[in-house]
Amino acid sequence: MWEKIFMNFIDIANHCPRAPPSIVVQLLKSFLIPILPHLPKLTVNQEHHFSLLQRETEKLRNDIEKMRSELRYEIDKVTAGQRLDLNLERGRIRDELANQNAETTDLTNKLDREIHALRAQLEAAKYDVIKYCIGTLVSISAVGLAVVRILL
Repeated sequence: MWEKIFMNFIDIANHCPRAPPSIVVQLLKSFLIPILPHLPKLTVNQEHHFSLLQRETEKLRNDIEKMRSELRYEIDKVTAGQRLDLNLERGRIRDELANQNAETTDLTNKLDREIHALRAQLEAAKYDVIKYCIGTLVSISAVGLAVVRILL
C-alpha cells in the first residue's frame, strides 16, 4: 500500500516539475499522513529485524570460530601424529643402523682373528718346510759324504 502511494507521488512530481508548492505540499501530506501512525511500529519492526539479524550473524560467527578451532585441533592432531610416526621411524632406522654397525664390527673382528690364525698357520707351515728342507739337505749331504768316503 505504501509503495503504491509513494510511486504515485513520484509520478506526479516527475510529470509536473513546475508544480506549485501547495500541490507538492498537499501530495506530501497525502503520502505522509497515512504513514505517520504506523511509523513507530515500522521502526520497532525494523529494530527487531535488525536485532534478529545481529543475533544470527553472531551465531554464525561463533559457529565459524568453533569450526576453525576444531579444524585447527584436527590439523594439530594429524601433524602431531605425523611427527610421532616420523620420530618413531627415525628411531627404528637409528636402531637398525646401530645393529648393522655392531654386526659389521663383529664380522670385521672375526675376519681379523681368522686372518691372524691363517698367518700363524702359514708361518708354522713355512717353518716346517724349511726344517724339512734343511733336514733333507743334511741327510743328502751325509749320504753323499758317506758315498764319497766309501769310494775313496
